[in-house]
Amino acid sequence: MNSGKVIWYNELEGYGFIEQHDGKQIYFHYTAISKEEFTKNIKAGSKVYYDILDTSRGLEATNIKFIERAA
Repeated sequence: MNSGKVIWYNELEGYGFIEQHDGKQIYFHYTAISKEEFTKNIKAGSKVYYDILDTSRGLEATNIKFIERAA
């Protein structure tokens, strides 16, 4: 499982980006948040664990779990 930080999230559209430790960004959709922690209220600065899924549109974060939620 990878870890990173949410750097941007559009609540109306339901998607955003996580910055990985190497500085690269990975796309995520709110539906990729694990069912145990599901929320659409995601703040930039939240630290997360996630898996990476290789899709036809590129890499996406999936199975997202919060380490620390930003205020």
